[in-house]
Amino acid sequence: MLAVSIAVGHALDEKTLSTTLYLQQTFDQDQRTLATDTVIINWVLKDGPDAGANTIGHAEGLTTHANLAKNWWVTIMDMVFDGGRASESVMGGTGELTVARGIINYNIIRQDNSRIFELCIDVYYTSPQSILVSNICIFISGHYRNFC
Repeated sequence: MLAVSIAVGHALDEKTLSTTLYLQQTFDQDQRTLATDTVIINWVLKDGPDAGANTIGHAEGLTTHANLAKNWWVTIMDMVFDGGRASESVMGGTGELTVARGIINYNIIRQDNSRIFELCIDVYYTSPQSILVSNICIFISGHYRNFC
């Protein structure tokens, strides 16, 4: 039998990140068909909705037509930022956002030969540096060990 107990301090020292990004979907340029109703994406992330906005990264992943009757699509993507910024996602991530979770609300604000999505992102996370492990105890088949 193996039992592990970890005493942790500051586990609820949450931080919030709220930001707005813009995703540009160009139908004939940033995506390719993988199968019927499934598309591999590499859409451009920008810091504004206008043509002169800076490209700050890419949204990479895939999207599939999950419900034809209701025209619902499911999209799975990583947001990879240029210029040395870390990857960020709402479920997990790297660095500061390792145990992040949150929500992305979007609006389509332009649609012609491409689409511009306004992404309103709210992320909640606990910085790995703020989690203080004060005591770890392990019990293995009748033997108890305390690691301090």
